[in-house]
Amino acid sequence: MKKTSLIIVWILCALACWAQVPDRISYQAVIRNANNTLVASAPVGIRVSILQGSVSGSPVYVENQTATTNVNGVVALEIGGGNVQSGDFSAINWGTSTYFIKIEADPTGGNNYTLSSTQQLLSVPYALCAKKSAGDFSGNYYDLTNRPNIPTVPSIVSAFDNDAHYLTSSTLYALMDSILQPYIFTIDSLITLVNYQTTLINSLEYNMDIIINNGFRCGIYRVADYDGNEYATVQIGNQCWMKENLRTRHYSNGVPIPFGTTTDNVMPYCYYPNNSSQNVLNYGLLYNWPAVMNGASSATTSVQGICPNGWHLPKEADWVELFLYAGYDNDCICDGNFNYIAKSLASATGWVNSSVSCAVGNQPSSNNATGFSALPAGLFNGQYTTFSSAAYFWSDTPVSSTHAYQCNLKSSSPEVDVDATGFNKNNALSVRCLLNQ
Repeated sequence: MKKTSLIIVWILCALACWAQVPDRISYQAVIRNANNTLVASAPVGIRVSILQGSVSGSPVYVENQTATTNVNGVVALEIGGGNVQSGDFSAINWGTSTYFIKIEADPTGGNNYTLSSTQQLLSVPYALCAKKSAGDFSGNYYDLTNRPNIPTVPSIVSAFDNDAHYLTSSTLYALMDSILQPYIFTIDSLITLVNYQTTLINSLEYNMDIIINNGFRCGIYRVADYDGNEYATVQIGNQCWMKENLRTRHYSNGVPIPFGTTTDNVMPYCYYPNNSSQNVLNYGLLYNWPAVMNGASSATTSVQGICPNGWHLPKEADWVELFLYAGYDNDCICDGNFNYIAKSLASATGWVNSSVSCAVGNQPSSNNATGFSALPAGLFNGQYTTFSSAAYFWSDTPVSSTHAYQCNLKSSSPEVDVDATGFNKNNALSVRCLLNQ
């Protein structure tokens, strides 16, 4: 019997603090079978348990759900909205203990839960914590600690020693001086404070440049290859991507990559998009998989392959992380469908028109919400095809000895296609690289 595997990508807790607090946690996972193939567009049974204290702690809440994976094998849930088996989700006091989430799955859609994964909830939605702590403060000013020392002001004018019971200018000035004196800054002290804060901010910016990405400021700095070609970069979620297709003719050690005229899944070759050198500047070059990998075989660690030093080829999981990020951004989806993200990744120019709603080629001027700027360089599979209508990108993840994972965008589709069966390694596709983090 084939076993399936449950790959938890992340949990997103992004709830607004409204008048009525929503008792929900948004959650996504990717499901694969024993052959590492996505379980796509299929019903799955899910049991969710919230454990208190440890991975083996007692469940304070249990619910069941049945959901359907999308074409990329992703299942999306709203925890707290399922069929309750025990406990009260709204009664969980998130701020007083450590909690773990246990996910069990039945890939056949029933309740024979053969898959299990448990992980700690490192953060919970702010609104849920705020709801539990809303009644902890009485609202009485005198219940506060560290109250400011407010000067006492006499309640009657006779306290100012004026026989006529009126405030004189001298007593008024004296009163104002006694009240305001502790809060008055001199000009010199203000200048000193401003200079100190300016020095602190400059030091913080300098040190953050060193800490973040080893000083590489993604989206501001550019990266160069061995040939001197420079590429713009873009930060998308936790990933720093090249914003342009690779067009190098050499590996980072100076070894040249020859041009090919026929397909080959052993010898490394590069090709002009649509067989024209005029397309290289905007669309980059096309490379077969041997050229992309530069003799490496995919492993759990990152593969530099054809990428510049400090950068690596994206794994299939890196592409999935990019698509999930876009799917959870309302500015990146079309018609409220988190699968319709292709427009947010595609460039606003270069695509043939399409009448399909939410497709890349439908009103392309509204494309590229992520800044990824995918251009339709097409592919070479013995002939040059789909130029201006499709963009294909390699990953470093093989499917078999002859095929590897790739993803693509098409002008007539609103979705990104991740091909679970892979592309033949002798095909020539575009390449994007990721910054080592």
